[in-house]
Amino acid sequence: MYAIKIGIAFIAIIALTSTSLRAEPSGCPSLKDVPEAELTETHRIANRVCAAAQSSPTEYSKVMIGLWSDDGVNQVHEPGLPGDGMIFPQDNVKTVEVRDAESYKLMPDFRLENVDGKVLGDSFWIFYNRVGTLANGKKINVPIAARLILRAGKIVDARLTIDLSTMTDYIAAQRELAAKSKLK
Repeated sequence: MYAIKIGIAFIAIIALTSTSLRAEPSGCPSLKDVPEAELTETHRIANRVCAAAQSSPTEYSKVMIGLWSDDGVNQVHEPGLPGDGMIFPQDNVKTVEVRDAESYKLMPDFRLENVDGKVLGDSFWIFYNRVGTLANGKKINVPIAARLILRAGKIVDARLTIDLSTMTDYIAAQRELAAKSKLK
């Protein structure tokens, strides 16, 4: 009888473990119920981008760089930022590397949270929050929404909406870091 109870408990643990493994986020939560037969190439790309963002900012950057059109991407921030316009792959790689390195330097716990996406034809939206803690203990939580238009499986247009009011402390830390770098 004791062996049967242990066997049943063991099966229950395996069942719970396999269920929890399936529940791990991988892809856009809002797309999880789209039937396999209805998934388009854009859905698959959106799910790959969401899964990468859920994994780490570095993985997200790698996937996004891989999706960048060889002919460049018309990138526009809302509100507008210096450098908006046609961004070519080699310039994008440099910018992303600097942005990510600086983010990890300012916030060692830098991560992306609340990742999700929405597909509309050949475009998709990705939503996430850039989150971390500055050296002074201030928490940063920057909501971002990006609408990405695809052609032949590559991004050709990117519109990013960022709530800059949530970046005040981060921008101050950037300026402080830049000032220290100039003194060296």
